[in-house]
Amino acid sequence: MVDATSRGELVLFVGTKKQAQDVIVEEANRSGQLYVTQRWLGGTLTNFKTVKGSLERLKTLEKMEEDGTMLALTKREQIEVRRDREKLLKSLGGIKGMTKLPGMVFVIDPAKEHIAVDEARKLEIPVVGITDTNCNPDMIDYVIPGNDDAIRAIAVHLAHRRRVRHRREGAQGARPHPRRPRGPRRRARDPRRRAATARRSRWPRAVGCRRQRGLGLARRADDLNPAPRSH
Repeated sequence: MVDATSRGELVLFVGTKKQAQDVIVEEANRSGQLYVTQRWLGGTLTNFKTVKGSLERLKTLEKMEEDGTMLALTKREQIEVRRDREKLLKSLGGIKGMTKLPGMVFVIDPAKEHIAVDEARKLEIPVVGITDTNCNPDMIDYVIPGNDDAIRAIAVHLAHRRRVRHRREGAQGARPHPRRPRGPRRRARDPRRRAATARRSRWPRAVGCRRQRGLGLARRADDLNPAPRSH
């Protein structure tokens, strides 16, 4: 992925399952890459000419919304235009800036996204995939073994790719990703000393409770069996 982005090529993130949608949108927007989180449209890669026409249509509708051209239409026409724009934005919003085929495809759960994997292999586009035990690793060029069903696992894999990229950029002289300042380290306590301190603080209280309980029982016994008075 670092080599592909260094050549100026874009990476297409594909993950339509619910657990991966928010993470993919966040990481793709942060890094300026492409993403597909809704239903994969057949022919997005192999029939890119047709998809490119839909992208041009989406850009035209957005331009009409921005410059106020839509206000010249009737109310019914405005509703239809906005409906078409929302429909195109939902399916093609993540690849709106794709002017050519991506240099790499990053897939989460290749078994679910098998259509995207087949199209990328047909066009000889390298495929990186988070592959679980229910997926075929032979269909993936760069396999990342991992759990593709948990949100945190997916976020960990994507964040690791980000850390590797920033580390390589820092080694090449680029500005690395800023890190949070760490606070002062606390001195680790000896566990044996901690256990001894806990015993010292616990035993006197327990002994005192036993003593009070014993005194209470003795007083109760004296009340029930009073000693005979001497005359």
